[in-house]
Amino acid sequence: MNKLVPSSGRSSFSAESPLPSQFESFLADTLQKVEEAINGVLPVKKKLCARV
Repeated sequence: MNKLVPSSGRSSFSAESPLPSQFESFLADTLQKVEEAINGVLPVKKKLCARV
């Protein structure tokens, strides 16, 4: 009888990789628009400092 393996244990590789440079020129404008939209929705967290 086979043992059950959790889904986190079944994945053996990560699909994360840098965007190839040939796609950068096609997607640069779209990426900038997405970043602007996200920055408009999510608040920017202020850095806390102990300066007097």
